[in-house]
Amino acid sequence: MKSKKEYNILTDGYSLIAKLGSCPSCGQQVYTDSKICPHCGHEFTEDEYDNLKTRVRRRELKSIIWGLLFFLLFFALVFYFAS
Repeated sequence: MKSKKEYNILTDGYSLIAKLGSCPSCGQQVYTDSKICPHCGHEFTEDEYDNLKTRVRRRELKSIIWGLLFFLLFFALVFYFAS
């Protein structure tokens, strides 16, 4: 399975983050807000669509947790070596 990626699309001066996931049929990357794969035409069932959204949310949560851990470790090291 291909990993999710984020692309920054600029439209009318506003920034829109579009998340990509994999089509369960052909494996190509599709936008998580689309319900039909533009590559193979596979129409996502509600379960497949919900699973795609859930996987994206989990990856976002993991990224936030790792970022916070890195942030805390960095400041703990700075505080340790500064004293």
